[in-house]
Amino acid sequence: MNSPNKQTIPLSNRYAVICVSGNDAEKFLQSQFTCDVNQAKNDNSIPGAYCDQRGRVLCRFTLRLIDTTYWILTQAKNTDIIVKQFKKYGLFSKIEYHILKDQQFIGITSLLTTPPPSDTYTWNITSGCQVIQTDHKHY
Repeated sequence: MNSPNKQTIPLSNRYAVICVSGNDAEKFLQSQFTCDVNQAKNDNSIPGAYCDQRGRVLCRFTLRLIDTTYWILTQAKNTDIIVKQFKKYGLFSKIEYHILKDQQFIGITSLLTTPPPSDTYTWNITSGCQVIQTDHKHY
């Protein structure tokens, strides 16, 4: 379903989501990531990185808070790296985490030269399906 203005790109094999929740989720993630976890809200995704003790980047991701769960969108090859670190450093924190399996991800590209203002789009979660709404058109 290609058109001159939009193209869908299957991302399921390349990307994965790790969900993190629990009483200590925000505090734990803030101590682990380079980004300000407080900036991740239901209407805001933020980029971040996970670094080793020497400050070398282990992987990059996009973080978003949906309801009370943090969603970490990263390349699928990075999930083992993140989970290994969570097992090591999350032992004494009240967190739960899991990798979303069997999810379908798509990317939408556009020929627009400037992105729409952030107040013209929203993310909605309905029955396990994420819908991006822009200018009252669903994609």
